[in-house]
This record gives sequence, structure tokens and C-alpha cells, in this order.
Amino acid sequence: LGTKPRYKTPLSQHIWAVHRQVKDMSPFLEKGQRVAIVIATDGIPNDEEAFLDAMHHMQELPVYIIVRLCTNDEASMHFWNTLDLDINVSVEVLDDFEAEADAAFSMNPWCNYCMPIQRMREWGFRSPLFERLRERPLS
Repeated sequence: LGTKPRYKTPLSQHIWAVHRQVKDMSPFLEKGQRVAIVIATDGIPNDEEAFLDAMHHMQELPVYIIVRLCTNDEASMHFWNTLDLDINVSVEVLDDFEAEADAAFSMNPWCNYCMPIQRMREWGFRSPLFERLRERPLS
């Protein structure tokens, strides 16, 4: 990916719209069931303060948030990769397939991190195993 952010990224209003939808459906979810929210972005939100406020409110709902980065822009990558550290918002940040496969291979060279695994993660499938593949060697 050689892309850099080119346009505005008005995420706050979209996060609030999703918040309303999830809040409305929450009473109908089964116990322990969560909604996968996938954010595909190539940049940093226009209004970071409003975005962070919206994300804090999302944490009150039964959601699992995945951010699919569509850029190699260092500032954007840093913002998203430190989001959970800076403000304690639980987010799974996914890079492109090649970067995710390289990270998994560096920790677990025996593992074939294939495209179906990437697609499952991008579309909200959550597994502690997949999250650990790129973080530490598994035995």
C-alpha cells in the first residue's frame, strides 16, 4: 500500500450513527453476544476529540471494534496503533495481508497465515489465537 490520506476523515458522526443503531439493537442481543464494528480508513479523524468521545461511548455497548488500515502513512498508523494505549479503548487494528502475515511469521514461522484468516479477522471474527499469532510464539 503506497497510499496516503487524501481527503477528510469525518468518522465521529458515523461512529455516533452506529452507536445509535447498536444501542437500539442491544436489548435483542443474546447474553454475551457482541456486534462487530469494522472501520476501514486511510487517515486520522478530522476532529480527534469528538471521535475519541464517540469511541468512549461505544465502549459502553456490546461491541468489538476492528480498524482496517488502508494506508502506510506513519501518522495514521501511529494514531490507530496507540489508540487502545492512549485512551483505553479496545480496538483490534489490522494492517494489510502481507504485513499481518509477516508479523505472524516472525513470531510463528510454522504458521501459514493465509488470506482466509485475514478476511475472517477483517469481517469481525474474533479469536484470541489469531490475536496472539503476531504477538508471541505459540507452542
